[in-house]
Amino acid sequence: MPSEDIKAPSRRSLVTVATAAVLLASAVVGYGFMTRAQSKQEVVQWTNTQAIPTVALAPLPACSARGP
Repeated sequence: MPSEDIKAPSRRSLVTVATAAVLLASAVVGYGFMTRAQSKQEVVQWTNTQAIPTVALAPLPACSARGP
């Protein structure tokens, strides 16, 4: 098998690839934050619509200061 010289990648191409990877990771994280915030808002809205008061308070009758 003939020996071929393996050329090392240039610094510029490594920086370009690293920058693209960081931008892609940032986009994925940003999308995750946005979908999580939206899901949280949907859960809050659903919870508020499902909330049922467990106790109904009756109005108190008016009392005189001297007693009944």
